[in-house]
Amino acid sequence: MKASHITSDGIDLPVTSGAADSVQRGPAAARPFSQRHSVVAIDGGEVKQATIASQSALQNGATSLLFWLHREEDLTALTQGVRLDIAPVHLIGNMDPMKVKMAMDKHPNYQAWHGGFIMDPAENRQRTQQWFTQTLQGDMDRLAQACEILPSGLRCITSNGNSQSKHGHVAQIAFAAASLEAQLQHVGWHHANRCMMILQASDDYLGSIAMVQAARELWQSMLIKHQQANASLWVAGFTADRDASDDAANLIDTGMNLQALWLGGCDELLNQPINLSAEAGHWALEQQLVLANETDLKDDEPLRGSYTLDAWTAQMVNMASEHMDRWKQAGGLMKLLDKDSRIW
Repeated sequence: MKASHITSDGIDLPVTSGAADSVQRGPAAARPFSQRHSVVAIDGGEVKQATIASQSALQNGATSLLFWLHREEDLTALTQGVRLDIAPVHLIGNMDPMKVKMAMDKHPNYQAWHGGFIMDPAENRQRTQQWFTQTLQGDMDRLAQACEILPSGLRCITSNGNSQSKHGHVAQIAFAAASLEAQLQHVGWHHANRCMMILQASDDYLGSIAMVQAARELWQSMLIKHQQANASLWVAGFTADRDASDDAANLIDTGMNLQALWLGGCDELLNQPINLSAEAGHWALEQQLVLANETDLKDDEPLRGSYTLDAWTAQMVNMASEHMDRWKQAGGLMKLLDKDSRIW
């Protein structure tokens, strides 16, 4: 009898694998672009400082920006001088699509704007016990409006799978996919090419790789089901949260997180600084730049064919599907959250 290892997600894997253990994996959702972006997150509360920080980040090698947005009218100043046709710009906050459009439509690159309009109703409801607009229907209508009036390159259907990181890799995949599915059921699956998923690595290196692979594979199976097989999925990967203990150890851990997210198939990486110092912010960006520019990690799905990782990925897909089926039988993820029901 083969020795086996039980992963943190409860997956039983053989300690050693060979050809006899190979599994047939399904296709993965297409990536939206060939390069991997290095994201820097900036709090937009203080506009002047945020503008300085964003320009500094871009000048020092960042290729993508994420703003925590407090007021839609601040967008004009926050994005001044940013080439929206080159650098993705993501927004997170409780945003009115029309106010965003009014603040941005005079930007010279407005129509070429690509990035994420990140307002996951499921994550917000679970975290705050509130919908953005006070009702589930209102949130869904707002997303439909965003899809209609904002540039087509902006991903308005987003899911924060990373919010479930304490429940494991499978929980992140299931929550993210179920949220995207619920949003598309409202706005229409013809908007499937405007989806973005956010995942967070753990310090389980192989598990994090398998998680990203499984997310792409599960989502592709859903795209095929809804006749949207050619739609791409934008996956952003965050490194794990750290306590401010040992800088050297934390930097090693975040480096491994970044590599796992890259190998799994993330399109963008956001390296969360190990502490609040300016120095830690520089380290975080430099780690991403080393991975992007000083390694030879270029191929999509470079680890497909690994017996262990293929088995791990396939089991994650199956387990995430089981969670989603269970929620559907109870009315769906959004309805469960609307009734404040437990999902785990």
